[in-house]
Amino acid sequence: MTRTFRNSRTVNHNCNHFIFPSFLHQIQCVIIYPLAVSNSDSIKLEEAKHAEEALQAILKARKNLRLYPANNPIYQQMAKDTYRKVTKFFGFADVMELSINRNEIRLGSDVVFSSEAKEDNLALFLFRDGLRSLTISSGLKEDELLDFMDVISTDYDREGLEDDLVTMLWEKEFQNISYRIDDSDLVDEEENYEEIAEVQAKDGANEEDNIGQAYSDTAEDEETAEGIIPIDISNEDLKELELEIEGEKKSKFPKLVEILFDMLYSSDSMAEFKDVIDIVSNAVDFCVRNANLAVAITIFRRAIEVLERTKTPEARKELERLLAFAGSPALTKTIGEWLDSKKGINESVFREYVSILGPSSIPHFIALLAHLKTITGRKAAIYALSVIGRKDFKALARGLNDERWFVVRNIVVTFGSIGDKRAVDYLPKVVKHSEPRVRKEALKLFGELGGPGAVVHVREHLYSEDHSVEVVAAQALSKIGSDSAKTALIEKITSKGFQELELSGMKPFFEALARFRVMDVFEFLMKMLDRSPFFGRSKNNEMKACAMYALGLIGSPKALPVLEEQMASKDSIVSKHAALAIKRIQNVQRK
Repeated sequence: MTRTFRNSRTVNHNCNHFIFPSFLHQIQCVIIYPLAVSNSDSIKLEEAKHAEEALQAILKARKNLRLYPANNPIYQQMAKDTYRKVTKFFGFADVMELSINRNEIRLGSDVVFSSEAKEDNLALFLFRDGLRSLTISSGLKEDELLDFMDVISTDYDREGLEDDLVTMLWEKEFQNISYRIDDSDLVDEEENYEEIAEVQAKDGANEEDNIGQAYSDTAEDEETAEGIIPIDISNEDLKELELEIEGEKKSKFPKLVEILFDMLYSSDSMAEFKDVIDIVSNAVDFCVRNANLAVAITIFRRAIEVLERTKTPEARKELERLLAFAGSPALTKTIGEWLDSKKGINESVFREYVSILGPSSIPHFIALLAHLKTITGRKAAIYALSVIGRKDFKALARGLNDERWFVVRNIVVTFGSIGDKRAVDYLPKVVKHSEPRVRKEALKLFGELGGPGAVVHVREHLYSEDHSVEVVAAQALSKIGSDSAKTALIEKITSKGFQELELSGMKPFFEALARFRVMDVFEFLMKMLDRSPFFGRSKNNEMKACAMYALGLIGSPKALPVLEEQMASKDSIVSKHAALAIKRIQNVQRK
């Protein structure tokens, strides 16, 4: 099952290891079509050529920028050259939208980067961390590109960072760089290289490296102990022995479960019954510590069956105590350690484990969420909370009082995963949080859930000191879609000071307004093309460009005559955006 990145990360439910839907990295991608030209094939070739040059420049800079400090002339010149090559592409299109595979990067159907190597393979580097597409918009600033280069130049393994590439990209909150993520095979990808290395080390060794040969060579150099005859051991012998030992371990677990419950059934007194329950709890703890969660789940399932048949109050109380151990602080902590490890936990096993948890485990998973170091582990905790949080929504909401902003944000993300309208009662407080990233998450959820008063709470953030918060508020209003939400956006666009924004900063508000696709919005945008006296002359052309951008998104052919007139404008911004809008409307008509 695949879902687009606008709402969550992509999930592959056939994955063998634990990977969960992401609710963290939600990026609003702005789609801008290429500039209308007469010779489209020629332009397409030029686009591919410049995209290829841009990627080669990024790859070169990625290898070299870390060698010099930021004030070094070589660093500064390389940064300028990279930015020049990247922005040269935007002479042909407003957006460079790249799709990423394991060993190649494509612009549309054209391969603009290809490599089979393991090192310095930009495609593999991005693909391994879950990126499936990368979009760079024409509003890109040099500082923004340098921040992006800094993120992709980091050696996350060697430098021992807690965060990964995706988290670092997300925290930068780029305005002109967006991406789509599919982390369904992210853990598998990382593990696969280690597993392959192990197999190659074992199977691909030559005779001099062979373990049996090494043993034999060593034996020849030493005097043979009296009464001991050395035996040659091959790699195959060692593998068989390893499998036999592993099989022996696995075969004993079902027997262990049967013995434990036979002891439970055979208890002669309640004191003995309690003692057996303690033994069973210790067995569960042992299984989890040794990464055998499946056996622990089997024990809990058997305990549930016994509980359903037991009528003695004291016995029921002890069985409930055993089941509560599934979400205890100690067991939750151990689960967290495995979630944070490279090996992880099998997805289906973890899902079954979460299904048996009760509401009492909610605070322990909130505490776990605060201490997990990997994004995969945090996603697991969010998934668990989204399941057990439905059983006690108020207990989950108490996590909003946590002093750590990232815990609060992830509780809001969990609210979004649950999709319960009760979350709206808690958002007015959260949307005033001191951390912008928390406010943005709450605004997004307001947009998803709507509800009475949602517009009032969202509208005030259209005038935030943080521009990224304003943009998220505009997007939330467009999702709410009510008349009052539309009015709030128009008021923002016509407000004093709005025209002081850069062109790239104004566009998201027009894009949000264009989603309403109603006649009064269409008429409002058309009036702006008639040199409406709303704004000063110095910004009039940029405002007109934004209006044409929105008209192109609406796609109404009624705008074509006026847009064709605007193409004759002497102002390059106006004529360019008129051409883009016309092309977009024509594409809609063809469909």
